[in-house]
Amino acid sequence: MIWKYLTQCLSQFKLLFWIFIISITLGASYWVSNIEMSYEFAKILPADDPDYKVYSDFKSTFGEDGVLMVIGVKDSTFFTANKINDWFLLTQKLKSLNGIQNAVSVLTALKGHRNDSTLKIETEPFMESPVASLSEIQKLKAELLNWPIYKHKLWDPEHHVMLIGVTFDSKTLNSANRLALIDSILMPCKHYENKYHTPLHYSGMPYLRTHIMKKIRHEMMLFILISALVSIGILWLFFRNFKMVAISLLTVGIGVVWTMALMYALGYKITVLTSLLAPLIMVIGIPNCIFFINRYRKALVENQNRNKAIEVMVSSMALTLLIANVTTAIGFAVLYYTNSAILQEFGITASMGVMLTFLITLITMPLVLHYINEPFEKTKKTTEWKWITLFLNRIETFVFHKRKTIYILTICISILGFWGMNYISLNGYVIDDFPKNDIAYTDMRFFENYFAGVLPFECIIKTQDSNGIFKNNARVLYKIKRLERMMHQYPQFSEPLSLVSGIKLAHQMDRGDSKFYSLPAVEDLKDLYERNSQTETPNPWLKPYLNAQQSQTRVSFQIADIGSLKFNALLNEIKPRIDSIFPLNTYTTVLTGHSRVFLKSQSYLQQNLIESLIIEIILIALVGLLLFRSLSIIVLSKLPCLLPLLITAGIMGFADIAFKPSTILIFSIAFGISSDGTVYFLTRFRNEIKRGLKFHEAIRVSIYETGQSMVFTTIILFFGFIVFGFSSFGGTSALGILVSITLVMALLANLILLPCILISLQNRIKPIKEHITPNTIIDDEHH
Repeated sequence: MIWKYLTQCLSQFKLLFWIFIISITLGASYWVSNIEMSYEFAKILPADDPDYKVYSDFKSTFGEDGVLMVIGVKDSTFFTANKINDWFLLTQKLKSLNGIQNAVSVLTALKGHRNDSTLKIETEPFMESPVASLSEIQKLKAELLNWPIYKHKLWDPEHHVMLIGVTFDSKTLNSANRLALIDSILMPCKHYENKYHTPLHYSGMPYLRTHIMKKIRHEMMLFILISALVSIGILWLFFRNFKMVAISLLTVGIGVVWTMALMYALGYKITVLTSLLAPLIMVIGIPNCIFFINRYRKALVENQNRNKAIEVMVSSMALTLLIANVTTAIGFAVLYYTNSAILQEFGITASMGVMLTFLITLITMPLVLHYINEPFEKTKKTTEWKWITLFLNRIETFVFHKRKTIYILTICISILGFWGMNYISLNGYVIDDFPKNDIAYTDMRFFENYFAGVLPFECIIKTQDSNGIFKNNARVLYKIKRLERMMHQYPQFSEPLSLVSGIKLAHQMDRGDSKFYSLPAVEDLKDLYERNSQTETPNPWLKPYLNAQQSQTRVSFQIADIGSLKFNALLNEIKPRIDSIFPLNTYTTVLTGHSRVFLKSQSYLQQNLIESLIIEIILIALVGLLLFRSLSIIVLSKLPCLLPLLITAGIMGFADIAFKPSTILIFSIAFGISSDGTVYFLTRFRNEIKRGLKFHEAIRVSIYETGQSMVFTTIILFFGFIVFGFSSFGGTSALGILVSITLVMALLANLILLPCILISLQNRIKPIKEHITPNTIIDDEHH
C-alpha cells in the first residue's frame, strides 16, 4: 500500500526530507516578508460585468473618481483671526505634501473679475496671506457669501461648517506610501484640533481605504497571535504533553508560511479576506495533527513499538484525512467560479494552502514522532476522556431510542431555517463593516448631514460627434442645467460639479455679481468663450469634465451611503428622468462611479453563493462517490451537511446579517468542514461492516470511535473561528461566530442525524459491503 511505502521512505530518508522541508520553509519565509497590502477597495464584480466595464471606461477617460479626502470642522466661532489664519495655513501645508495634487478650502478657492482693458477674466484666491484686522475678516466673510458655487461644497455657512478637500495623486493612492501620507495629513490636523479643542472630521475614499487597511494589518497580526494561543491552550488541554503541542504548532506553522508564500508567488496582496488566511490555515491544520496524534497514541498503547505505531498511524489515517482535506479545499476552491477577483484570490490560496498543510502534516508528523520517546502508560492515561464518553453515551441513546423525536426536531429546525433565510438582507453599505461608534462611521455621517455624502457618483453624457458637447449652440449644457435642477430634488445627492458649474462661475467672474452665477444665454456664452479662449481656463474644474474629443462630459455628485436597496431604487427612478432630458436616439447617458460598482456587488454576492454552493455540493458528492460507489448513500449523507447551513442561513436572517464577501464564505467553509465529519463517520462505519459487525453494532462502534476525534476537532475549530468574532469588522465578526455555530451543528448532525438516517433506511439501500472495492478500502482495521 502506498501509505506503508511512504512511512518506510520517511523512516529511511529522514535527513533528506528534513532538508527538503527546512529549505523550502526558509525560502518561503523570505517571500512572506515581501507580501504587500492591497490599497484598493475589494473588487467583487468580474471584469466582464457591464457596470464594471463602464466604470473602467470612465476611469480611463476621466481618471480616478475616488481620490478626494475631506476634512471638516463645525465651529460657530470660526471667523476669528487665529482660526482663519490657521485654517488657511493648514490648507497650504496639506497642499505642499508629496503625493497630494491639490488641497483647497473656501479660503484658498478662486474668485475673479474681468480685466476691463483686456476683457479677459483674471483670478486670485480669497486669501493669499493671513488676515490681521476685524475689517479684513468681515470683508472676507462677505466675499465668501457672494460666491454661491462654494456653498455646500467647501463650506456650509448656515451650520458653521468648513471643509478642506485634499486630492491625492493616483499613483500614491494605490501604493504603500499612502499610509505615511495619511499620517502626514493627520499630524497638522491633530495640532489644529489640540490648539482649539475642536474635533476635526475625516472621510472620503482615500481615508476610508487607509482606515480599513490599518485595521486589517492590526487584526491580522492579532488573530495570528490569538489563534496560536488558543491552539496551544486546547492542545495542552487534550494532550497534557509539551512535545505533542510543539509538534502540532511546528507543523501548522510551516503550513502557514508555505501558504502565505504561495500567495506571494501568485502575485496576490493582502485584502480583507486574504488577511484571514494565516489564522484560518492554523485553525484548519490543527485537527489533522489531532487525528494523527490520537491514532499514534492508540497504536502505541496497542503495539508498544514506536515504528509500528507510526506505520499504523499513517496507514489508517492518511486516506481519511486526505479525503477530508480535499472536501475542505473544495469548499474554498469553488470560489474560483465566482469570477470575483477578491473571492478567487482567497479561494485559490486557501484551497491550495489546505492541501499543502495536509502534505506537510503527512511528512512532518512521522518524522518528528521518530524522535519522541513517550511512556506507554502515560499515553494510555491521556487517551481516556470520561466526559466525552458520557456525551457519546447520550448520543447513542438518542440515535437508537429517540429517532422519531430527532426527526421532528430536524423538521422544526429546518422550517425555522427556511423562515429565517427569507429575511437575509441583501442591503449592503460601504461602511457597514464598521461598528457604529467607529470614527470612520461617525465622521461619514457628519459629512452626510452637511454635504449629502462623500461617495463618488457620476453621470456621463456622450454625444455622437467630436466637439458634440458644444455643437448646436451648446445645447448639451442647457440640458445639463435641467439635469442638475432635477437631481436637486433628491437630498441623497450633493450639489453637482460639472462644465455648467464652471461656466456659471466664469459668468459671475465676468459680470462681477453673484446674481450672474447662472448659465448665460447662447450669445453671451459665445462672447464669454471667445474672449477667454486663449487664456488658461479660469476654473480648475472645467478640464477634468471633458474628454479629449469634447464628445463626452461628466456631472459629478457625492451621494450618501444609503444602502444598496435604496440606491438601486433611486437609480431606477432617476434614469428614466435623465433619459427624458437626453433622448436615447441622440445621446447616451451612463450612471457610474465607485458607489454604484460597490453597491451592485451586494446583489452579485447572492448569485455567487448559489453557484459556488451547487458546484461545491457536486464536487464533494463526486469525491464521496469514488469512496463509497453508492449514489443513495452520497445523497443521504449530504443531508447532515446541509442542515447546519440552513440553520446558519436562518440565524443570518433573524439577526439581520447581510451578505458581504466575508459572510458569503461562511457557507463554503462550513459545508466543506461539515463534509469532513461525514467522511470520518462513513469511513469508519464502512470498515466496521467490512470486519463483519452487524449494522447496528457498526453504527454504535462508529459513534464511539470517531466521536472523540470529531469532538476534539470541533472544539479546536470552534475556538479557532470564534476569535474572529472579536474583529471590529462586522463581516469578519459574523464569519467567526456563525462558522463556530455551524460547526457545532455539524457535529451534532453527523453524530445524531446521520446514524439515524442510516438505521432508518438500512433495508432500502444496498448492503454497504457491495460498495467496497479494493481501491477504496483503508487497510488498517483499527482505523
